[in-house]
Amino acid sequence: MPCEYLAPNNQKDPVLNETLQYVEDTGSKERTPEFIMGVLDNNGFLMELGENQPVLVKEVEEEGLAAIRNINEGARRYFGATNDLIKLRQAGNIYHVEVDTSVLKKMELKDDGTLFQTSDGKAEVKEARPAEVETPTEAGSALAARQKFMKETTDMLILNLQKQIDRLERTPGEGEVKRQRLAEMSVLKRQLDRIELEKANLDDYMDFVRFVEGVTSRARTLINKINDSYTEDYQNTSQEERAKMLKDLTELKKTIDAFYNDNNSRSLINNLQKLVAGLDDIQEDLDETVVILQNAASDMADINDQFLDTGLEIQVDYLLSFAPPQINVELDQKIARIQNTRRLSGINRFDPRYLKARRGGLDALIDLNVKQLEEKKIGRDSILKELRQTHKDQSRISAFFSPPAAIQTEKTTS
Repeated sequence: MPCEYLAPNNQKDPVLNETLQYVEDTGSKERTPEFIMGVLDNNGFLMELGENQPVLVKEVEEEGLAAIRNINEGARRYFGATNDLIKLRQAGNIYHVEVDTSVLKKMELKDDGTLFQTSDGKAEVKEARPAEVETPTEAGSALAARQKFMKETTDMLILNLQKQIDRLERTPGEGEVKRQRLAEMSVLKRQLDRIELEKANLDDYMDFVRFVEGVTSRARTLINKINDSYTEDYQNTSQEERAKMLKDLTELKKTIDAFYNDNNSRSLINNLQKLVAGLDDIQEDLDETVVILQNAASDMADINDQFLDTGLEIQVDYLLSFAPPQINVELDQKIARIQNTRRLSGINRFDPRYLKARRGGLDALIDLNVKQLEEKKIGRDSILKELRQTHKDQSRISAFFSPPAAIQTEKTTS
């Protein structure tokens, strides 16, 4: 008949007793870590964090730690274990639990010299020194680094919200949309201010994740709307409409820059994604949230590229309509003189078309002279090509899009 195994100070411990009786009754090759974990689970100490990640239930954490200490000490005293049978790994404020299979297989019951009998014939364990949960130095350093990253990232989120609140407050008008967005950001900022980093979980950041998702969606809607309307009829778009689009794009760029950066270490979305991935929470929920942020980052990168292409087109058309390049003005004047006086001026005689035009007479030469001058004009395509090359540094380009104040129109915010 198996012994009844007692905890330190001769106290009964059903969890310890069931675990060690299983070890005593089962051959070393037949013992399984699943049975040991089942004992802890059946007593309400464990829960699953994601797939195959058992952790201590927070509400009974102290009882669970005490039970595991007793089991580990009993394994040493009764079965000569040299290491903990049940290992604990602390990550933040969560304890991950694992059975050491090699220890389980090697455990052998000591002789009766290690025990003494009570008056009712049951065995007791001699007074034992409770085992401490070992936290390796590396784990402590990793935890400190993680908490530092969480604080820096949370501070970045708060600063981001404050900047957006300040920017939105400076925009003219007092519409309902503006009031709602100011209220939303103020609430989010207060929530982030109250986070206790040592106890932080996904719920603390989920509202901000949804906020990022909403901002990305509004930015996508705005850029698509401008693209669709301008691409279809850019030649008939008025100067006022172009100015309005440019102002909307300027505000859109500020929104993009608040969340997205090609440099991952400076990208708010990327840092938030890393923070969420490392939280102690249900793994499936963490994975789904990381996907949301990955999609938002991808959308922001795409919107940023579209901003450059669309914004440059609108800006070039705006400038060309507002004031054509001086060289084009001079060429138009020269063409007008040639057509009025019917006298050639600066015709290129090395042009392959020249000999054929000369055989066609003066009218053909005048036509060629005019074509050569038209070809020297700076057009929309050539300006766009030059600007795209010049403005590869997108960090300064939003200032380039701001139209003259005289025809600026009311801002819209993303």
